[in-house]
Amino acid sequence: GIAYVVGDDGAMIRGRKDEWHVLHTGRGENLMDVAVYDQQVYTVTDFRIPVLDGEKLVNAVNFADAKDRPATCLHLIAGSDTIFSVGTKDIFRLVNKAWERVA
Repeated sequence: GIAYVVGDDGAMIRGRKDEWHVLHTGRGENLMDVAVYDQQVYTVTDFRIPVLDGEKLVNAVNFADAKDRPATCLHLIAGSDTIFSVGTKDIFRLVNKAWERVA
């Protein structure tokens, strides 16, 4: 398949072998990690979980507790039945299309 690479100032490219395309994400934050889960592309900044929508990244808004957001993100870990956002202060996972706090 397709691979995604992220970096500083919202940099994101997708492609495979010798065919790569720069995505103009509309973001200025550093993108720390990227993962694909359930045919959706997720990224993380230090404090947010942006989701790829076309070629733009939009902040995830689907949280189980509307008042609860990650204090830190930093890494994504995709499993067979969920994806985790792991930061230094908390862990969130995607359950039934909503992010919920694990720790």
